[in-house]
Amino acid sequence: MGPVAEKAVLQCLGHPNTEVRAQAWRILGQIATKQSVPALLQLLQQNNKEVAKQVLPILARLKDERAMAAVGELLGNKDLRFAAIQFFQEMGPAAEKTVLTYAKHANEEVVAAAMEILQQIGTAECVPVVLEVAAGDNFAARLNAFRILERLKDPRSIVPLAEMLADPMVRHSAAQVLKKMGPAAEDVAIKGLKHPKRDVGMACLEILGEIGTEKSLKEIQPYTRVRDAFVRMAAARAMEAIASRTQANPFKEAEEQDEEK
Repeated sequence: MGPVAEKAVLQCLGHPNTEVRAQAWRILGQIATKQSVPALLQLLQQNNKEVAKQVLPILARLKDERAMAAVGELLGNKDLRFAAIQFFQEMGPAAEKTVLTYAKHANEEVVAAAMEILQQIGTAECVPVVLEVAAGDNFAARLNAFRILERLKDPRSIVPLAEMLADPMVRHSAAQVLKKMGPAAEDVAIKGLKHPKRDVGMACLEILGEIGTEKSLKEIQPYTRVRDAFVRMAAARAMEAIASRTQANPFKEAEEQDEEK
């Protein structure tokens, strides 16, 4: 019968017989239209976990923006969080603005859920908020935040990510995203070679080894002569990788200086 039966089936959701209610949910899962949304939202507000589990997949299929505020409140419910996440993922970028409000929530699990959603639907609009989460101490949310930044490759994230290299808790993740940024991140990595923290300079050598162009060779070469053996080896590896990738002579400048002498 299709949607023509929708109104009658909705009335069956209040039937005293559990099997009748179960069949009504199955039918609505296939035939419900946006005309059912107000009734479904009323059911969602009953705070009945089992009813909510039936309502959320239908709302996800209908992709009705009227449901976003009500479903967003469920991100803090551990029993319904997964279904709420799926709803927003089905909504796509249209839900981004709503989800961003939950990315600043006091509950760390809600923030982590918001990052999981944005990992799929996030656009450039979410980058400033995601950078804040990436630099924070919410471990679960932070992992997805870096994945979002890696996927979007937004140039605005390059400098903040380079600054995160000074934090040992996020250094590896920040470095991995900068590598994915490619040559666009080369200048900040070159600048990071002079950072007072040795580990930041080491991270920048590793990054340049993967993304550096011939321009980086001149900047890296002095580090092949420092007293720190680990820095020397890291610099040599980076130069070798860049030379192999660009077919450049890594010791061209040194040879020219020798010739002048």
